Amino acid sequence: MKKIVFSIIIMLTFFSGCDKIEGPYLAESSAIDTDVDFPPLDTNAVFRKILLEEFTGHLCPNCPDGAQEVHNLCQRYGDTLVPIAVHAGFFSSVSSGLFSYNFQTEEGQTLASDFSVNSYPSAVIERTLYHNQMAMSTVSDWGAAISHLNRNDVPAAIQIISQYDAVTQNLSVHTLTTALQDYTSPVKLALYIIEDQIIAPQQVHSIVDTFYVHNHVLRKAINGAYGHFLTQSEEGDAGLLRTHTYPLSYRFDCQNTPWNIAHCQVVAILFDSETHEVLQVERKSLNNE
Repeated sequence: MKKIVFSIIIMLTFFSGCDKIEGPYLAESSAIDTDVDFPPLDTNAVFRKILLEEFTGHLCPNCPDGAQEVHNLCQRYGDTLVPIAVHAGFFSSVSSGLFSYNFQTEEGQTLASDFSVNSYPSAVIERTLYHNQMAMSTVSDWGAAISHLNRNDVPAAIQIISQYDAVTQNLSVHTLTTALQDYTSPVKLALYIIEDQIIAPQQVHSIVDTFYVHNHVLRKAINGAYGHFLTQSEEGDAGLLRTHTYPLSYRFDCQNTPWNIAHCQVVAILFDSETHEVLQVERKSLNNE
C-alpha cells in the first residue's frame, strides 16, 4: 500500500489592541524552521471522523433545536464527530441592540452560498448529498445521513500539533497528513479555527436567551474557505513531501469580543477538490489537550 505524506506548517500571530483595521491578513511565505516531532502513526488506531457543518444564526428562533441535535449526535459519536457552527445569512445579521455580537465570517458566508443553504438551521454532512441535497434543513435527517456513511473507509490520517506562547501571543499550528489509501483525484487541506463557550444572546423560539452558550463557532479559515492543494495530479503523487507556511496576523477590533484561546480549536479538513467530499477531518485544542 502506497502512502502519501504531506507536512503542513501553519504560523499564526495574534496581536492584542484596539485599532480598527482590515484583517486578518493571510499570505503564503517561505518555509519556516520547526522543531516539532510528530509521534509515530499507529494506522490501526486511525478512525474515520465525520464533519458536520451546522448553518445557524443568533436571530434564528429554531436554530437552538439544531444545536441540541448536534449535541445529541456528539454524545452518540464522541470525538469521531467534528461539528462546526457556521453563522451566516440573514439570521446572523448584527444590530446595535441585543444582537451586537458579530459571529459572521467571510468564509462562512462563502460556504453557505456555495452549499445553497436557504433554510436555518441546516447541516451539511461530509459535504456530500443525502436524499439529493447537500444542505439538510430537516434536523432529523442529520443523524440519518451520518448513519448511512461508510465509516470503515479510512483514506487518510491527520495529526495536529499547536504551539502557543501566552506572553508573545504567537501561535504555530503544525499538521501532518498521511494518505492510507491510493487516491487519484486532487485533494485539498483546509484549516479552520473554532471556539466554544461563547456567551451571547440567542433567539430561542419566542424569547431571547441573553446567556446562551454558543459552541463550535467558526472564527476564521486559516488558509481560505477551501484551503490549498496537497496534490494536483491525477496520479496521487505517491510519496510526495510538501511543506507550506501560512502566517496569519490578527489585531482584535475592540467592537468585538476577542477570541478566548483557551476555548479555541483548530480543525483540519482533507477533501476531494473536485467533489468537495471530505476524506478525513481532525481537530485539536490550541493547547494540545
